[in-house]
Amino acid sequence: MKIILTLTVLASLLLLASANYKTQYCINREFVGNPENRRPHLHCGSNFVTLSLGNAKKRLTHNGQIKCPLVKQVLIDIDSGLLLPAKYTSEAVRVPIKEVLDDIRNGECSELDQLLRILMN
Repeated sequence: MKIILTLTVLASLLLLASANYKTQYCINREFVGNPENRRPHLHCGSNFVTLSLGNAKKRLTHNGQIKCPLVKQVLIDIDSGLLLPAKYTSEAVRVPIKEVLDDIRNGECSELDQLLRILMN
């Protein structure tokens, strides 16, 4: 039984490692929210996602893996108005960015959370 569980975990990790964030989460677009020359936007590649805000960037990946705690914190900050406040950011920009981050949290991060729980038991 432990062998099957170990193989399942390893297969899941391989699937996570091979995720293509641009196609899987970013609607196959390199920039979500605003085009490249306007901010804020998400910049999506096959193995990275970066939130660009004015002159600051939040790299939401490290070595091709999503930084789930940061994604969750960014979503909290968007919901609270600390990031992408409605006063300065239109819904047409804010909503697509938030939807992609929600998809990442509910997909990539929830799978990682499940794997960590399995590994800890």
